[in-house]
Amino acid sequence: MIKFIKYTGEAPNYCRGVLTLEIDGKITKFGYDSDCDYEPFWEMGGAWNNAGYGEREKWIADPFATLPKELDIDKLLEVMNENVDPGCCGGCS
Repeated sequence: MIKFIKYTGEAPNYCRGVLTLEIDGKITKFGYDSDCDYEPFWEMGGAWNNAGYGEREKWIADPFATLPKELDIDKLLEVMNENVDPGCCGGCS
C-alpha cells in the first residue's frame, strides 16, 4: 500500500521537491536531497503553448528513472498525481 505524506516542491523549481510516501509501512523519500532513499522518478507533464504560457498537466515518468523492481512507477505516479498539483512546463530547470 502506498500513502502520500508530503511533497516539498516550490516555485521556481516546483519539480525539484522531495516526495515522501509511506510504502508498505515504511517512510520512503524520493528526490535529490541527501536524506532521500531514491532519485526522483517524475518529470513535468506540461509544456509551453503557442501563446507562451505554461500549461499544467499530470506528472509523468522520467524515462531515465531507475528504481528497484518492487517499486511500481505507475502506482507511484498515480499517488503523486492524486496529491500533488501538476507542474506546468519544465522551463525552470
